[in-house]
Amino acid sequence: MPDRLETHYTRSADGTNLAYQVTGDGPLDLLFDYASIAQPLDILSEDAGFIRIRRRLGTFSRTVWFDARGLGASEGNPMDSVAGETFDADLTAVLMRPVLRDRR
Repeated sequence: MPDRLETHYTRSADGTNLAYQVTGDGPLDLLFDYASIAQPLDILSEDAGFIRIRRRLGTFSRTVWFDARGLGASEGNPMDSVAGETFDADLTAVLMRPVLRDRR
């Protein structure tokens, strides 16, 4: 697994660009929203501890690493993610990307 990952973008229902990365190819799908870390995907992917976790999860899952609205590499106001409907719409937008859907 490469240490440097490609960051993908999708648009939420309101047009906000959302950043995510995909790692692993195991049978289980996991989605991580690590908003409490509040670091861009590109910076976090350089951390040795994060690389170990990412590799370990990749042995049994396909993991989607998601930057919440307004945090990291995603656009928007982070306070908008507090509303459940907005956060749900953002997660749905990421999970409905063809690269993630086509696996089923």
